[in-house]
Amino acid sequence: MTQESPVSTAVSCIIPTHGRPEYLAEAVRSVLAQQSLPGEVIIVSDDDNGATAAVIEDLARFATVPVIFVRRTTGAPGASASRNLGARTATGSLLAFLDDDDLWEPGYLTLALKRLAERATDAVVTSFYRFTDSERSGETRPPEALTPRDAFIKSPGVTGSTLLISREAFENLGGYDDSLPVMNDTDFFLRFLLAERSYAVCDELLVGVRKHGDGQLTDNSPRRVAGGWVFLAKHRGSFDRGAARPRLYWQYRMLWRIPGAGPVSKARALLGMAWYHSASMDAPTGSTTSRIRNRADLHEFFAADLVAQNASGMSRLRQRTKPTIRFLRALRVAEYYRRPGASGLSRVLRVVANRRLSRLAVLTGISIPPGAFGKGLGLPHYGSIVVHTKARFGDWCCIQNNVNIGVSAGGIPRGGDFIYIAPGAVIYGDITIGSRSVIGANSVVGRDVEPGTTWAGAPARKISDTDSTNQMVAGVAALMRAADQEIADQAR
Repeated sequence: MTQESPVSTAVSCIIPTHGRPEYLAEAVRSVLAQQSLPGEVIIVSDDDNGATAAVIEDLARFATVPVIFVRRTTGAPGASASRNLGARTATGSLLAFLDDDDLWEPGYLTLALKRLAERATDAVVTSFYRFTDSERSGETRPPEALTPRDAFIKSPGVTGSTLLISREAFENLGGYDDSLPVMNDTDFFLRFLLAERSYAVCDELLVGVRKHGDGQLTDNSPRRVAGGWVFLAKHRGSFDRGAARPRLYWQYRMLWRIPGAGPVSKARALLGMAWYHSASMDAPTGSTTSRIRNRADLHEFFAADLVAQNASGMSRLRQRTKPTIRFLRALRVAEYYRRPGASGLSRVLRVVANRRLSRLAVLTGISIPPGAFGKGLGLPHYGSIVVHTKARFGDWCCIQNNVNIGVSAGGIPRGGDFIYIAPGAVIYGDITIGSRSVIGANSVVGRDVEPGTTWAGAPARKISDTDSTNQMVAGVAALMRAADQEIADQAR
């Protein structure tokens, strides 16, 4: 704080607090260190902690703007009621909120006010970083032009500490809903969007949101889950069922993760997640159509994958120790439980299979969605293989490590059978990779590849008419030669 700092009399800073005087002192100091000071700082406390009053009195003694202490004795517990009381007490035409455990960077108000003037919006929301007492970690940048449906499906990345809003807009919305035990910030911003109010975004990381265990509801807890159901009941009628499903999924996921949850709660969570994954929508693990329709198909895929791994004669014990074989088995089981017409029990087992596949994906670095490849998938090495959830390739393909198959301009690659992809290759866009083709090491492929040819380079180009036979393991190469011989015999 300096005497020379200009004062923006139109801005009232409102800080709700509850028994955290040490954090509160840091928060207030960050406000008083602004390059543009607010016209007043209003601190609303809903407890009788004498240390809080002492901290505020000490800070007010050296402040160059009024620091006003308001003790709240009525209303619901929590920050929402305190914010609302602070807004009623404020004299400014703009309201800037800050939680007592968060911090503003010195340039926050200056840049937020500048953005508000440039865009002539009702509010400004600011990007923020997360921090603990020992380190800084994680960033959130709110997107521009969010729709109400977007904000309902997924948290919009707006907290009270990052919001600068006009008093008129705040009062028109009725302030924060103090009946909600959690998700108050999301609820307020959702109502802001439903009222067709406008906002601008400050991309600079100007706010620090502290992570700690002192009274925060950031972990999975019964109260947080219960509050989530209240939020859903309040807003789900404003949106279609497709928008409600992702919110329901995360509710069930939180319920599953509550420490010490009983068997009834666990069963309810498992059934809820199974219902979500069985719905025809984008689940977190992707939703590619299954090619495995029954148990006979499943065993056929298992056997073909072992051939492609050159592991047909390997003992079962040794197979279980190879990371790539373990991943392939989990991949095929997950695909089996995605088959059309699966029973209710299969939908529950689908969740279990997806969770196992996700764990093995983390352990091996292989991210291949169910249904992306046909039978006989060869994975010679584990580590950093990423395939888009909607990519579709045929049978008997071989992928080396550090391969990326992804989207570009909305287009997704597809391919035929017996394709060999060397280490480090990147394949992207709405293209077709022909059967029996070879993609060379570190190639970047963004156009169609002719069948039976070898491509290499960045960008890739055809370098020969050699097919993939010599690149495949012996069992797969034998299949290719047998197919060639059959075609030759028929030609005679």
